Amino acid sequence: MQAVRQSVPMMAPLYTVGPYAMYPLHVCSADAIAVLFTKICARGNPIMQGKPAEDLYRLGLAFYRKSVGSVASTVFLKGAEPVALMLAWDSADGGVWKGTDGPPESLRCHAAIGAAVFESRPQEVTQPGQQLFMSFAGVALPHPGQTLLMSMQIVAVLGAIAAGYTDSFGYATHPKTIEQANSAGPAQPGIRTTWGITYSDIEVTDEEVQKELHSIFPGRAECGVSNLVWSRTNIEEGREDFATLLEGLRPAGAQMVAMTRMLFDDDGYQMPMASL
Repeated sequence: MQAVRQSVPMMAPLYTVGPYAMYPLHVCSADAIAVLFTKICARGNPIMQGKPAEDLYRLGLAFYRKSVGSVASTVFLKGAEPVALMLAWDSADGGVWKGTDGPPESLRCHAAIGAAVFESRPQEVTQPGQQLFMSFAGVALPHPGQTLLMSMQIVAVLGAIAAGYTDSFGYATHPKTIEQANSAGPAQPGIRTTWGITYSDIEVTDEEVQKELHSIFPGRAECGVSNLVWSRTNIEEGREDFATLLEGLRPAGAQMVAMTRMLFDDDGYQMPMASL
């Protein structure tokens, strides 16, 4: 497997911490990201437990295609090995399977949950450039989760703001991420909107999918839309180490915007991607 693209000139990392270097997602091949995604999501996501590795790999490819080129999609490499990733795309582009032949059979429940979450948003977003969907972030063991995740999340916020987005949208399904989402405090009108989706309430005609929806624990996703400037301010005024990290990552957010704009020519066709 060739993890890192080798066809075009090298580029400097966006940010480094110890032996880890952050780059835009497009420096890695779709195969490498799908393999990493499979490794991470199978570890604890309750919706993914027991799913065939080949189907999770296919989902990873779909995530890559949807998020590559986004101002918020990054990867951490240790040497040439991808070990952590942040995937995001414009909410107006819909869910991960939109515009495809759909999910494999084992992931129909996952697709039903994603569709229900998108449909549950208080305000539907169809205009590009307004709301960024923070779709997935994770770190492979035994690499340092908090440091790498926080760095990618900050760059996602900075890049999105620099690109003109006003809000971010996401949802949590893992018990730990649900707890983190709930610890962010109460909703604030116009700043942070939160709501929940109970899987057993999702209406589907497929009996097998319905049965699976009732069997997942925890049987609920926590959803939220947050103002991006508010998110940045929370980091600036929060923990001292996170505020310091944000200052060090400001150039990376601007670089992400510049790089992603260069990925397309004047007619909207994707240009050859930069690579290590």
